[in-house]
Amino acid sequence: AMSMQFVIFGIVEVVLFFYLGTYISKLTIQYTDRNFIKYIFLLAFSLRVVYVVFSYFYFIYYTGIPFEYHSADAYIYHISAADACRHVSSGMGIIDAVKFSYGGRIGLSDMGYPVYLTLLYLVTGKSIMIARLVKAILGAYTCVLIYRLARRNFEESIAKMGTLFCVLMPNMIYYCGVHLKEIEMLFLLVLFIERTDFVLKQKHIP
Repeated sequence: AMSMQFVIFGIVEVVLFFYLGTYISKLTIQYTDRNFIKYIFLLAFSLRVVYVVFSYFYFIYYTGIPFEYHSADAYIYHISAADACRHVSSGMGIIDAVKFSYGGRIGLSDMGYPVYLTLLYLVTGKSIMIARLVKAILGAYTCVLIYRLARRNFEESIAKMGTLFCVLMPNMIYYCGVHLKEIEMLFLLVLFIERTDFVLKQKHIP
């Protein structure tokens, strides 16, 4: 059976999703595009940062490390990227370092996130918290991209409501607090779709 704390977490998520969705949609109904985008980004970023910080210390308390229960892939990404940083610092190329850190078991098509995380670790000193705060930024900006895409294709009210669902969606907040590639993949996908839509709607395609 599910632990009572997770039942409570689920109830809180559902209640906040619908309550905040209703409240914010009324609050922002008269906002201009510029003000709405600014508000949405700050709200999305704030929610994600709060969860990142909360989950970081929550998991340390319950598991001893800042990773979720049975983290599997997430923890492997972390220790492999940290190990790859050590090899890069000793003079090895980053691609070879990543392959070596994964025991040579990683193919080229699977190297995107490990290389990205290794580069991020090299810049931030292997900081788990900063890596997740970067996810919070990408997740918040994804909400902005969704609004721009929806605004060009639907009515303003529909675009705003769809964007609020994105901002408050529990899964999109949760993945900011774990070392998996979902946030980055979603960001890149939405960015590609939004930019492609923008270009196709221009009178003169460059």
